[in-house]
Amino acid sequence: MSRLNRQLADVEFARSTLERQKSSLESELTASQQEVAGLKSTVAQMSAAQAGIEAELAATKVTTAAEQLGKIRTCICS
Repeated sequence: MSRLNRQLADVEFARSTLERQKSSLESELTASQQEVAGLKSTVAQMSAAQAGIEAELAATKVTTAAEQLGKIRTCICS
C-alpha cells in the first residue's frame, strides 16, 4: 500500500505542476495577445498618419508647381 500511496502522491504532484505551468502559459498567452492588439492599433494609427502626410505632401507639390508656373508666366509676359 505504501508504494501505491507514493505513486499516487507523485502523480498528484505532477498534475499540480502541470496545472501551474498551464496557468502560467495561459497568462503569458493573454499578455502576448494584448500586446499584439496594442501593436495592431499602433500600426493602424501610423498608417493613417502616413496617409495624411502623403496627402499633405501631394498638395504641397501641386501648390508649389502652380506657384512656379505662375512665376514662369509672369517672367514670360513681362
